[in-house]
Amino acid sequence: MNRELSATGPAYLYDLVADDLARRIETGELAVNTPLPAEQTLARQYGVSLGTCRHATKVLRVRDL
Repeated sequence: MNRELSATGPAYLYDLVADDLARRIETGELAVNTPLPAEQTLARQYGVSLGTCRHATKVLRVRDL
């Protein structure tokens, strides 16, 4: 499954992935206080590199969702 990433302006891919993951948590698609899917799984879902997913999960930890 490839998730669609879009931005209204210039953005880094890791920010787009982090934003989408945050949205999925906020809407309940991903449960709060449970582990995210493996980074390899997220990379496949979003069609991005493993490094991009690692950076996105770091961004989420800083946001403290």
